[in-house]
Amino acid sequence: MPLHIKASDQAGIQGNAIFDPVGTNEYIKAAFIHDAWQSNIPIPAPYRFLGTDVDFAKTGIII
Repeated sequence: MPLHIKASDQAGIQGNAIFDPVGTNEYIKAAFIHDAWQSNIPIPAPYRFLGTDVDFAKTGIII
């Protein structure tokens, strides 16, 4: 996996390269979908206390 970086907007370090979690997550999601994982599966209403959706699932495995 490539290292995802972006330019910082934070005062004092503007323009410096920092880790990009959004780019990293997009890369991971694309890789899982490419390998036939399903994504963003809604959690049934009685279990919404666990969250709104499951990030990834495949053959009985959820992430």
